Amino acid sequence: MRDSRFKIGTFNTQAACGRVELYRPVRGTSRFNNLVKFISDHTIACLQELHGSPSDLEQLYQHISQTHVLVASVNRCSNAGTVAICIAKSLLGDKHYVLPHV
Repeated sequence: MRDSRFKIGTFNTQAACGRVELYRPVRGTSRFNNLVKFISDHTIACLQELHGSPSDLEQLYQHISQTHVLVASVNRCSNAGTVAICIAKSLLGDKHYVLPHV
């Protein structure tokens, strides 16, 4: 029997946060929305190849901030393959940690 209370997954975003919506409006927006839905459906979501700027990650965080904490490697170059982990606040309870920027 599958336990639906805890769900972990990994997703290759194929540059969903790399401003693809500026070049292909329908596909870019759809890809970003699929990413937000994936995160919403998981307790822990590991994301690969975001290829976004810090402001793109901020936009993603605005969409998930009610339910998840976002921990990401940030690179000012949008060509760099950023990775992130989204953790459901329900898993953390009232313990929210702030990690120092390295």
